[in-house]
This record gives sequence, structure tokens and C-alpha cells, in this order.
Amino acid sequence: MSQAVVLQSSGAASGTFCRTIVESGMEFSNLAALAVLCVRRMRRNRRRSESGQQVRPRTLVLPRAPRVVRERVTLDGMTDAQIVETYRLNRQQLNDLYELLKDDLEPRKCMRTAIPGMSKMLCCLHFLASGSFQTAEGRMGGVAQSSFSKVLFNFLKAMRDKCHQFIGFPTTPQGWRKLKRGFFELGGIPNVVGAIHCTHIVMRAPANQGQVYMNRKNVHSLNVQVVCDAKMRIMNVFTSFPGIPHGSYILQNSSVAHNFETGEFPQGWLLGEYNNSLFKLVLMFKTLFYIL
Repeated sequence: MSQAVVLQSSGAASGTFCRTIVESGMEFSNLAALAVLCVRRMRRNRRRSESGQQVRPRTLVLPRAPRVVRERVTLDGMTDAQIVETYRLNRQQLNDLYELLKDDLEPRKCMRTAIPGMSKMLCCLHFLASGSFQTAEGRMGGVAQSSFSKVLFNFLKAMRDKCHQFIGFPTTPQGWRKLKRGFFELGGIPNVVGAIHCTHIVMRAPANQGQVYMNRKNVHSLNVQVVCDAKMRIMNVFTSFPGIPHGSYILQNSSVAHNFETGEFPQGWLLGEYNNSLFKLVLMFKTLFYIL
């Protein structure tokens, strides 16, 4: 016997119920016409109950829409080259990232339609790597757009909560010596504590004050400051300014400059491109230098 779901709606005066039984196996070509029929019968029953007439419950049979379980995206059948091209990470790095985020991505309940944590992570990584749309990405990953929107939010939140474990300057004298030694072995320049640069991240124009985000190339963007070590591992990211401010202004108002000024960072060099404004900024900081 097929499973049925009973939907009940009460009348206004008599409190009688018009029951609609939704049962698989029966076919109706027009659900909208059936909804109109239900409304008409409810109104007729209400009029009969107000006039004192007896109202007989009616039963309508409506087919249940078939549940579609989409095929989830996995790494099965993909070569190592295809994995790197699709997700920008190799197989081992993906497994390590999943182990780090699985507590935030795995479904709380064991349901047949639940999205596995690995599928969530792969969909989000491919979305970030390709710059595609949520609808197309969800279709490729076997996830509806509405579900993918929630998955992406949870994934980015989990990444933000874990990023402080990997992004940061050294906190010990041994770490600073190792950082300087890496730059010396790379280019022979002593006492270098990082390489700094600003880059524009293109974005959609905000609804308010969109002109503030317009950079010199007439493109809306965020001017992001990044500091990395000799192995190009990111140690600091500063994203608080739109595309208009110059890199020297961003550096002057960043935590990096503040830490050099207050003596939290040791004396050393920051490598960057030549710029007159940055050269003037160097003269303001006694402990902050630039290689020109």
C-alpha cells in the first residue's frame, strides 16, 4: 500500500474538515486546477455550515511528486591532474582540508538526502576556483541552488574560523630567524621579514557608495594588502579598504605598520615594488624599511 499524507483545513463556522489525501499512484495533469477545486469546495462547505446544512467530508487524491536524489560529486574516477585543474589542490591536500573542516561540514542527521561533507567542500572549492554561478555549480555538484547557497556560507565561515591557525607572523625569536633565513637563502638579502604587495580584487558594485570602490582602471574592486614569506605562504591579509586608496595609505593604516611602530615586530626589511609614496612612508617608520 502506498504511503499517504493527510492535509486538513478547517471551515470558518462549523469547524468541519475538508481532507485532502496525497497519494502516489494517481495522476492529475493540472495541480493548479486541483487547488482551485479545493478552495471552491471549502467555500461551499462554509456556506452550507452557515445555513445549517450538513457538510459531508470530501476526499481528493493527489499524486506525490517523486523525490529526486541527485548524484553527488566525488573524487572517484578523477586523475591527479584533473583534480588539480578542477579544485586547485591535489588529492592529499583535499583530504587534509576535509579532515580540518569535517566537523563543520558533515550533516547533523543521517538522512538519505543529506549532502556529504566532502561533496560540500568540493562544490565550494570548484565555485571559488572557477568563478561560476551558484545555479551552474549546484547543478554540476548535484546540489540545488538554495542548498548550495547555505553550504557555501557554512564553508566560508568554517574557513574563516580556521584560518588563524595558518595565517600569521612568527611569535617567537626562533620563528623570526627562520623567516629571515628563508629570504636570505632565496635572494641573498639579509634581515628580510616579508614581501608585501597590494592587489585589486574585482567585485560587484555595492548599492551604496559604489564610486568609492572604483579604482584607477574604472573597475569596482577591493585593494587587498598581502604579506608573505620566502615560500609564498601568506602571513597577513588586510582587506579593509576599497579600490580608491593607494597602497601606501593602506600600509600606513594596517596592523603591520602598527606592529612595527610599537616594536612588536623586530627590525627588518619588507620587500615591495618601488613607489615614491612608499619611499616617503619609509621615512616615517624607524623600524619599517622597503627595498626600492
